[in-house]
Amino acid sequence: MLHHDPHHTVERHLLSFGLQLRAFVLDHPGLGTYMQILFPRGDAGRRLMADEIVALCRAGYNPDVAVSVASVVAGSTINTTVADETQRLRVEGLDERRRAVSEQLDTDARPTVNYPPSTPGSSPSSFSPPRFVDS
Repeated sequence: MLHHDPHHTVERHLLSFGLQLRAFVLDHPGLGTYMQILFPRGDAGRRLMADEIVALCRAGYNPDVAVSVASVVAGSTINTTVADETQRLRVEGLDERRRAVSEQLDTDARPTVNYPPSTPGSSPSSFSPPRFVDS
């Protein structure tokens, strides 16, 4: 059940509706993708939408318009919340992979480089590349 403040303007009311719905979806991981397909399916979802429609009708909206506005706010909120949640999971997964690669690089054996001795006055043509030696 969402909190409705009778002193809110319609705009503030719709914003509050969206933010409360977003918080609920974020508090229940995985629910958002279910809601994208089947909202409002159960009694709770239907009751939520019915309460929202009644609140909008009290604010002067025609019932058909109230249904449309409530559906747009709910659908947009659910979709953007799922997109944000998906992006957050991708970033967390990428960070975990970066840490794993960094740890692997830190533990990998590094070859020792032996540079040939240089002699004063040697020419660039006498340069020999370094040799890599396993340690």
